[in-house]
Amino acid sequence: MCATVVLPVEIFPSNGQLCLNCLCQPRGQGHIEIESQNDVCILRLKGRFTTGTDPDYLRSKTDEIKMRNCTKLLVDLSEVSWIGSTFIGFVVDLYTSITKNADGRFTLAGANSRVRGVLDLTRLSAVIPLAADTASGLAALRGEDPAARTVSR
Repeated sequence: MCATVVLPVEIFPSNGQLCLNCLCQPRGQGHIEIESQNDVCILRLKGRFTTGTDPDYLRSKTDEIKMRNCTKLLVDLSEVSWIGSTFIGFVVDLYTSITKNADGRFTLAGANSRVRGVLDLTRLSAVIPLAADTASGLAALRGEDPAARTVSR
């Protein structure tokens, strides 16, 4: 939910930088940056994505990814401390929209043990490829290293 008063900029709490992309994102919630690296779109996530994370914020990021026509998507979870049900819905929406294309590929990378536990509990780790880190995730998406496709379960 947006606060009743929205300031022109917000300080992203973990690094003190100005955040122009998340004006309505509550402090302490997750933050998403989208970048392109050649043929792969990379989502760099930071913070906590708990149940109740602003669905409008997540929807706007989903729409931005869809507008970029990404066919290969890497979700970097290395700076995510926690995920909840709202985030699970976000990931499933992205996964289905990317992989419905014949050449669509999707990988989650860098999940810590807490995040990995939620992915295991929801059985998403059995459906969505997981990589130990961003480098191995990129290699898997590009078909460069079949061994880098998933982390051991």
